[in-house]
Amino acid sequence: RDAVNSAEFSAANCELLRARLGLSEGELRRVVVAYPTVLGYSYEDNLAPSLAALQQRLSLSESQLRRVVIAQPQVLGYSYDANVAPSLSKLQRRLQLCDEELARVV
Repeated sequence: RDAVNSAEFSAANCELLRARLGLSEGELRRVVVAYPTVLGYSYEDNLAPSLAALQQRLSLSESQLRRVVIAQPQVLGYSYDANVAPSLSKLQRRLQLCDEELARVV
């Protein structure tokens, strides 16, 4: 029973992620194969807030966010507040980048 619930949880989260990013089945498969840990994350508690924060911080369009996730699926597992935001801020300061330049670098 736990395996069934886990599989349903993973399938539902995959569908929400696919829909949120506009991923094809092949792209979703690529993300999951490259970063299978994503199957255990809650879409509502983990994935959606991280995607929203990353998109907002870098002023990414939907297609840009999609490309980031496809290219670097592990970004889905990073704690935005603890890891991503401080790293982006350090990179931006170190290279003296404006927000637009930072988004292009990432």
